[in-house]
Amino acid sequence: VAVKFIIREKVPVACWVRNEDLGMIPQEIHILRMINHKNIIKFIDYFEDDKYFYL
Repeated sequence: VAVKFIIREKVPVACWVRNEDLGMIPQEIHILRMINHKNIIKFIDYFEDDKYFYL
């Protein structure tokens, strides 16, 4: 189940991060993958297509 959609073309240029394993991903995904906090929902995975990132 996706709980959030990120429109690929709406991600500002400055908000992309190069990940060694995943390539270029939005900074939000990069940060969520690293966070481990009791008050923040656990990030499981994301999927992408030509138009969206699905979190």
